[in-house]
Amino acid sequence: MVEQPVPTGTWLAEYFPNTSLAQPAAAILNESSPTHNWGFSAPLPNMPAEYWTARWRTSQVFAGEPIASVPRLMMVCACS
Repeated sequence: MVEQPVPTGTWLAEYFPNTSLAQPAAAILNESSPTHNWGFSAPLPNMPAEYWTARWRTSQVFAGEPIASVPRLMMVCACS
């Protein structure tokens, strides 16, 4: 899989309709922040409300010394 470049200051979100991050992704979006509250709803219209995963990648520029490196964030929804 070839990873898409992430524009600086945004988050590349990949949403999967399964719990194993198995390709293909249902959606690949540029988001301003990985902060969402879907409650018991599906994250996107073409996604299930349960048993899905998402991962986010970012490229950020911070002033001063780097404080952390977070290459990916991942969320697993195995709700019932």
